[in-house]
Amino acid sequence: MSYQKITPEQFLEQMEQYSKWYSDLPQLAQEILDYVSGGTSTMPQLNNHHAWYFSSAVNLLNLPDAWTEMDKNIIKLIVQHDQNWQKGKPNPDYYFGRRFMDWVEEVIREYPQKNYFPLVVDELKRNGLNDACILEDTISELKYVLMDREGGLTGVGEYVLSFLPKKESQILGWVKSNNDSSLNTLLGFLLKHREQTVEDRIENFLEVYNGYYSQTYISVSNIELLLQHNAQKYEPAIKKALHAGGIGAASTYEAFEALAKHLPDEYEPKRLEAGFTYLITQKKEANPNPIPTGYWYYSEGSKRIPPANPNEYWKYIPYSVYIIDYLLEKDPVNAKTAAVEYLKDNTSVKSEFLTTLEKHLQGDAVDILIEGIYADPGKVDSDYFRTLLGILSKHDYKRHEEKVWALTRHKSKRLREIVAVTLSKLGDSSIAKAEQLLADKKGDVRQAGALILSLIGTDTAKSILSNALNAEKNDEARDVMLQALGEKLFEGASEETIKDMVAATKKRGKIERPVEDWLLEKDLPALYYKSGDQLDENTIRFLLYRMGRSKDIRPDIEAKPLLLQLDREKSGDFAKKLYELFIQKGSDSKQKYLLALAGLLGNDDLVDKLKAQVNQLVEANRGKMGEYTVQALALIGSNKALRAVEFLSRKYKSKNRNVGAAAMDAFKIAAEELNISFYELADSIIPDFGFEGLFKSFLAKDQEYRAFIDTDFKLAFFDEDNRKFKSLPKGTAKEVQDEFKEISKEVRDIVKSQSGRMEQYLVIQRKWDVETWQAFFTGNPIMFVYAVRLLWGAYDAQGNLLYPFMVMEDTSLINLDDEEVMLEDGVQLGMVHPLSLSEDDLQAWKTKLFDYGMEPIFPQLDRAIVRVEDKDQNVKISNEFDKKKISSYAFGGQMEKLGWARGSVVDGGYVSGYYKAFPESAIEVFIETDGIYVGGYYEDSAYLSRLYFVKMGAVAIGNYTYDEPSNEKDERLIAFGDVPAIIYSEVMSDLKQVIIPEEKQQEELQEA
Repeated sequence: MSYQKITPEQFLEQMEQYSKWYSDLPQLAQEILDYVSGGTSTMPQLNNHHAWYFSSAVNLLNLPDAWTEMDKNIIKLIVQHDQNWQKGKPNPDYYFGRRFMDWVEEVIREYPQKNYFPLVVDELKRNGLNDACILEDTISELKYVLMDREGGLTGVGEYVLSFLPKKESQILGWVKSNNDSSLNTLLGFLLKHREQTVEDRIENFLEVYNGYYSQTYISVSNIELLLQHNAQKYEPAIKKALHAGGIGAASTYEAFEALAKHLPDEYEPKRLEAGFTYLITQKKEANPNPIPTGYWYYSEGSKRIPPANPNEYWKYIPYSVYIIDYLLEKDPVNAKTAAVEYLKDNTSVKSEFLTTLEKHLQGDAVDILIEGIYADPGKVDSDYFRTLLGILSKHDYKRHEEKVWALTRHKSKRLREIVAVTLSKLGDSSIAKAEQLLADKKGDVRQAGALILSLIGTDTAKSILSNALNAEKNDEARDVMLQALGEKLFEGASEETIKDMVAATKKRGKIERPVEDWLLEKDLPALYYKSGDQLDENTIRFLLYRMGRSKDIRPDIEAKPLLLQLDREKSGDFAKKLYELFIQKGSDSKQKYLLALAGLLGNDDLVDKLKAQVNQLVEANRGKMGEYTVQALALIGSNKALRAVEFLSRKYKSKNRNVGAAAMDAFKIAAEELNISFYELADSIIPDFGFEGLFKSFLAKDQEYRAFIDTDFKLAFFDEDNRKFKSLPKGTAKEVQDEFKEISKEVRDIVKSQSGRMEQYLVIQRKWDVETWQAFFTGNPIMFVYAVRLLWGAYDAQGNLLYPFMVMEDTSLINLDDEEVMLEDGVQLGMVHPLSLSEDDLQAWKTKLFDYGMEPIFPQLDRAIVRVEDKDQNVKISNEFDKKKISSYAFGGQMEKLGWARGSVVDGGYVSGYYKAFPESAIEVFIETDGIYVGGYYEDSAYLSRLYFVKMGAVAIGNYTYDEPSNEKDERLIAFGDVPAIIYSEVMSDLKQVIIPEEKQQEELQEA
C-alpha cells in the first residue's frame, strides 16, 4: 500500500459506516479527535473490539517533518493502547503498534530520499520506548525498507547499522525467529553495507532448519546471494555447511544447482549425483514401510520458477519432475534406469513426471511407463492413469497389451473407465476380447466390456451389445449398452412394445420391490396411455425405476418411449403427487428423478409451485437443487412454464448465477428443439388469452362488451357505444369474472419479466421484420401496450435508422409531423435508442410523447448518452474511473441490478472487479475495484479502478484467478472506438450511476 492521509472528517465518516455494528463508534471517534486535537486532555479508553476500527486513525498522521501536537497525540494514543508498547516491551499488537509501523514503512517507501526515521525514533522514545525495544521492532517490522530500490541506505538502515557490531547476536536472533525470507533480506543488506558481520557470523546464514512435513533445509536463497556476491570467497563456507549433513535431498540438490551455476567444473557432477539421490530418497519418504505412528500425509515440494515475462506467473514444478527433466538431459542412460526404479511401487508419482519421460524419450518411454501401471488409483494423482494410458495409446504398446487388459478387472471404477477408453482406441482388434468380458461373472467387468464396445461404436460392436442387452442384470453395464445403442433402439415403440419391456425388466428382477419404501404405486393417481388404457402398477414401477437411473433432470433413455405414449392431459395429478412427496421427503438430490418426472408429466398447475420453490431454495443456499428445479420447470414445456424459466434466467443472471445459467441453458434447449432462436421463443410464449386481435368479447345482461388491455397494463372494457369502463359491468357471469381475474394476474406477472426483456432488446438493438413485428406488437394485446408506449424506428440492412415512428391506439403509425407512416418491404423494425437521434429530433420526440401522455415503460429517450471522445478512440484501458469512490456496502447490489456480475475473488477475499457480458456482440466489459470484499465485510473506502472491453470469454474468472490484462498490448483488449456505440454508452452510464458524487461526499462529511 502507498501512503494515504485522511482528514478528521473522513475518519468520522468511516466510523459512521461501521456504526451498524457498534453504535458507540461515532461517539468514540469524536472523543479521539477531541483528544488528539487538544480539545480535551482525557485520553479515550478503547476496548479490544474497537481496535480494528480505530486502527485507521494512523492515517490521520502528517508526514514526520510536518508533525504537530496533534500528530504527537495520535502517536501517544497508539502507544498507550498497544498492549506491549504501553509497558515498554517490543512486539507490537496488530491494530495499533504494528499498524503504525506499517504506516512508517509506507512513508519510507514513498519518500526514500527523506530521512524521516530519526523523527519516528525520537517520538517513540518520548512515549517510553527505549532503543532495545525500537531496534527489535524495527528489525521485525521494517526489514524490507533497510535499503531503497537502488540498494542505498534509508534512515531505517542507518539506524540499524548504528548498533553493529555491538548488537549483532540479538539482531540475528530476532531475524532467525521470524522466517528465512527475513534472514535473506538482512543478508543482502549486510553484504552491501557491513560485510564484516557476514564474514564473522557466516554460519548463522547457512544453518539447517526444519520445514514442512519434517523436511530439513538449508537456505538456498542465502547460498545464491553469497555466490552472486563473491563465489570464490563464500564457496568454502557453503561446502562446509553441506558436508555437515542433515539437509534434505531437495535442499541439497538446489544447493548444488546454485554452486554449479558459478563453479560448474567442480559442482555439476555433484548436482547430477544429488538428482539421482533425490529420486531414491523422495520415493522412500513418500512410501514409508512400515508407516510410522502419526504419519498421515506426504506432499512433495516444488521448485519455484520465475516467469519469463511480466504477464506470466511463477511456476511451481514438483522437484521429481524438475530433476528427472535435468537428468534425462544430462545422463539419459542412467536417468532411464532411475525412472524405472522410481515408478515401481510408488504412490506419489506426479502426472508431469510421465509427460516429461515422453517428452525426452517418445515411444521409448513405453517400456519405462509400463512400470507405473500397478500404482494404487486411490493414492496417485487424479490425472495419473489418464496421463499414463493416454501416453501409451499414442505409441505402440502391443507387447504390454495384456497388462492393460488386466486392468479391466481392477476394483477402481474410475480406472476401469480410463482403461476402456484406451483399449477402445485399438478399434476392431479389441472387439473379441471386449465381447469375452460381457460373459464374465462380475458385473463390473461386464460394464468395462460394454464401455469398450460402446466407444468403438461400429455396427459389429453395437450388434454384440444389442444381443447382450436383455440378459444383462447389472444396471451400470446395461445403461452403458443403452447409451451406445441410442434412441433408435425404441423407434416406433407401441404400447405392446412397452409391455414387453416391462415384462423383460420384471424377469431380470428389477421391479420386484418399490423404488422407495414410501413410494407405493397404489397410492399414486392413475396414469393413462393416449389410447385411454390405464397403466398397471408394474408399468408405473418400471417408469419410476428407469427414471431413477437418470443422472440428470431429463428422461431416461428407456423411460422415454413410455413417456411418449402417455396422455399428458391426464397426467397432471400424478405429477403433483410426485412433487408433493419429493418436497415432503426433504428435496433429497438422490430422489431428484421424482422432480424430473413431475416436470415431464406436469402441467401449468405445477408452474407456480416450482417457480416459488426455486426462490426458496436459493434463499436456503441450496443452489444446486435450485438448478434441478428450474430444469424440471422447463420440462413442463408450456408457454407459462417457459415464461417462468426465462424470467428466472434474468432474475439470477448476476446473483446465484448458476441457477440463472441453468435456466438460460434450459430455455436455449427448448428453443433448439423447436428449431427457433432464443428470442423467437421468448416472443412466442407471450399469451393472447384467447383475444381476437386486441379484444375479447363477452356478454353481460344481453349486452356485448369488449375487454382489452389498457396502456397501464390493466384490463378495461368497451360497451356497444364504445364507452370505456375500468371494471367489469354488473351482471357479468361468475366464470367470466374468474377468467378475467386470472388474466389480470397473469398480465402482471408477464409485465414484470417482459419490461426488463424489452429494455434489453433496446440495448442490443434487436430487430424484427415488418410482418413479424406487426403480428407480435399489433396483434397481441399485451405487446400492443409496449408498441404504443415506446418509440420505434425503421432500419436498413446495415442497422442505420431510416425514420422513427410512434404507434397510435388505432394501430396506425405516425411520424414527427403526424403524417401516417407506411412500412416498406425489406425494412427492419426496432426500438430507437437516443444515440440514433439528433439532439433536435430527440427533444422533439420527447415533447411529442409527453403531449400524447405516453409515459415510457422504462427510460428510453431519457437514457444518459455517452459517446467515445476522439482522444479515446484508440484507448484500450481507461483510468477515467480510477479512485472514483463507491459504496462498499451497496455496490454489489447496484451492479447486479444493472446486469453486472462479480468477477474473480482473489487473495484476502477481495473482489478483483465486476463484468458485464454482451453476447450478441461477443463483448465483455470489466471494471476493476479496490476495497470490495466478498465475505460481507465492508472496507472504510472502496473505489473503482481500470475499465476495459475484451472479447467474450477471453478473461478467465474464478477463485484466485488472475487473468486481467496487464497493459494495452494485450491482444484480448478491444479499442473503445471499436466498441458498438450503444454498448459503450450503456456501460459508461451504468458506472456513473454507482459512483458517489463529489457533492454528496462533501455533504456526508459536513453532516458527520
